[in-house]
Amino acid sequence: MMLGLDYSVGFLHEINQSKTPLVYDIQELFRWLIDISVIQLLEEKKIEKSDFTITKNYHTRLGENAAKLLIEKINSNFNARYNYKDGKNYSYQIILQDNLQ
Repeated sequence: MMLGLDYSVGFLHEINQSKTPLVYDIQELFRWLIDISVIQLLEEKKIEKSDFTITKNYHTRLGENAAKLLIEKINSNFNARYNYKDGKNYSYQIILQDNLQ
């Protein structure tokens, strides 16, 4: 989808020639959807502490199987339909596009 936005200029994130700050700004709108997806998987006991590893640089990583579960959960949450504007139900993908326009 082309909206004529310059991805190299952000409002919340620092401008950096090797980055796309507008993309990072836009992802902030739905960051909570990722958080809730992780919480749901933990509450459903589909992922647990053993699914996480710590790298040599002290970064936390999710194992391959748990990562697949997370992606499925995010897709499910992102594509679920919610009441938006004119009383109709839309997926967050459509809501995001509407917000960007």
